[in-house]
Amino acid sequence: MVKFGQYLKHNIVPEWRDKFIDYKGLKKIINAEFDTSQADVEMSPQVLEMNAKSVQSASKQKLRQIDNSSVIGMVSVKGEEVKDEHSEHAYAYTAATKEELNDALIIRAKRTRSEWENEDGSICWQWVMPAKCTQKEQPFFKKLFDEIQMVNEWYVEKEVECTIRYNNYVKQMDHFCKLRNDGKEFSSSSAQYRQLEFGLKELYRMLEYLHNYCTLNRTAIDKILKKHDKHSDFQSRVTVTNAISGISFYKEEEVSHLRDGVEMLWRLLLGSKASRSMMELKNVKISSNSRVAFQIGLFVGSAVVLFLALLLIVFQYPIDSLSSDEVHSLWVIFRLQAFFVIQLWMWGLDLFVYHNNRINFEYIFGEYAPSLLHFQQQFLFASIYTFLLALLLFLWYYASFVAKLIPKTAVGLITPALFLLFLLSVLPLPGFFRARLYALIHCVSIIPAPFYRVHFPDFFIGDQMTSHNQTLIDLVHVLFNLASLSFLQLRDKYNDFSPAVQEWLRFVPNFLPSLIRFLQCLRRYRDEKECYPHLSNGIKYFMSMVAMCFFRSNACYGVFQLLYTFYALNWDLREDWGLLHNFQKGKWYLLRDHPKKRSRHLLSDPYKYYVAIVNDVVLRFGWMAKMALTGVVDADVLQLVFGVVEIMRRGFWNIFRMENEQVNNCGKFRATLEVPVPFPDLMR
Repeated sequence: MVKFGQYLKHNIVPEWRDKFIDYKGLKKIINAEFDTSQADVEMSPQVLEMNAKSVQSASKQKLRQIDNSSVIGMVSVKGEEVKDEHSEHAYAYTAATKEELNDALIIRAKRTRSEWENEDGSICWQWVMPAKCTQKEQPFFKKLFDEIQMVNEWYVEKEVECTIRYNNYVKQMDHFCKLRNDGKEFSSSSAQYRQLEFGLKELYRMLEYLHNYCTLNRTAIDKILKKHDKHSDFQSRVTVTNAISGISFYKEEEVSHLRDGVEMLWRLLLGSKASRSMMELKNVKISSNSRVAFQIGLFVGSAVVLFLALLLIVFQYPIDSLSSDEVHSLWVIFRLQAFFVIQLWMWGLDLFVYHNNRINFEYIFGEYAPSLLHFQQQFLFASIYTFLLALLLFLWYYASFVAKLIPKTAVGLITPALFLLFLLSVLPLPGFFRARLYALIHCVSIIPAPFYRVHFPDFFIGDQMTSHNQTLIDLVHVLFNLASLSFLQLRDKYNDFSPAVQEWLRFVPNFLPSLIRFLQCLRRYRDEKECYPHLSNGIKYFMSMVAMCFFRSNACYGVFQLLYTFYALNWDLREDWGLLHNFQKGKWYLLRDHPKKRSRHLLSDPYKYYVAIVNDVVLRFGWMAKMALTGVVDADVLQLVFGVVEIMRRGFWNIFRMENEQVNNCGKFRATLEVPVPFPDLMR
């Protein structure tokens, strides 16, 4: 059975982590050794009268001790008069001990929201503690009060925010319906329709988060009081639960009304499209499916067996019939496939981390399923591709060099066969059609970078391309071999070019990704008129391009590449990941700091950030190892190894970059409180 502390840890809303009940801190107080409780003191009517007067006093302390009582309850700090026992407005907190119910002291106070809770959610309460309560119990209740007040204030703040957004969407929808009734057509792909659809989904998601927030905090309070009562002589669970049952976050009435209202707006948006279910609005996450998991395991297991069998026959039946140049002509397509497979699995890993840490990458991308896959779907896609690749390679090698079924003149057909497999996976064909179409559109749309506004998918894919320099070089290489049909003779088309032409054919695809990202930075500066971070980020890519221009001089290349590496490393850690400094005070910290000393990290374990920092530092300097090994290790092997290393580095970078975008909006690609609306004039 999962302990509640672990359940809470894995189900909280990551952005609001520091606004949840500090269950762990309260549990630590409870686990501390309790002092021996004093014997119960029998209360006389005179003492009861004195206590009633003390209850009515206008004390402003949050924690107050009442002599000779065994009550744990709450009273108004305004010191309202204790109502008559039969008053219909009175609310009673009855004290109890483990031994007996103490009916001698009943606290009654008028219970209205205006008197017991301010507009900002702060609570006009005062804890009333028994005199015999131990010193270690008093900090527990003091902390519990502070936590309850923090939760209620945060809930009220978010409730007001959601109400404002809901009212705005009511106006937007009224105008939308009026235009539609007047005969104006809005297709599901129109900008107005998509903005309303996206906005309602985000508002509903916020309300779901708020409901989850209230539920978890209510459960946490109940669980921690139950745990307290096991150690203490005072039975506080029922008393405190009754006392807080009427405050905003405990009732969460407004959230229920808002959710119903958003569902009504969603039905209005759909109009006659009744076939579309409410699941689209609720954006129900695809849960982990055991059937899909089995399929992934089946394909991965089969691929591993095929690769092991392939290695076995390669060692047993080496390629003796082909020259080194002929083998080299095949090596390029194999390397391209390796890079693509690694990218598929790394993106699946990124999605897995986003899912497990509740990083809302869909909101940041501005798209939902099916355009963005669930991590199991991505792993399934990657496993199928890996299996087909392994099967094709095994059959080709066995038929060509073991069974000798394929003549030497047809051995080169593996190049177009593997390229066809690559095309079938990237083109928008049935089978995750929307996801492949979405990826292809944005891969192509980054090319005219300076001519349109840059959005997050364009920036994100542009950064991926800067880690696929060798992939692009090999892609151009394969296209030349296919276009010239040189693969039929197992001949590398590049060998027909002069060394200078070959250098330029490698330089251009290597240079292009950095140029695109540099132009994207300039475009963002033009749109937003902010030197920082856009021009500062552009300097990084400019330095990279300068270093590439000295590819013929190892000394100059080394100097400029070293400068670029230090600048890029600083940008990775401080700007893209938000580490190594405090956002509030400008002081330096290894990880992000928070004024209340609670984590601002969505990943639960701090050591993951330390590992990522070390990993990024080491891999950023990988080019130095590559230069040192040039001439010692075969160039094809070096390009394969360091190409894979760079793709993996980018995969790890994606995790912390997306997390920092959600936590700090570091790239300013999203605004937490501002979702685009189709009719902005109505907001004025």
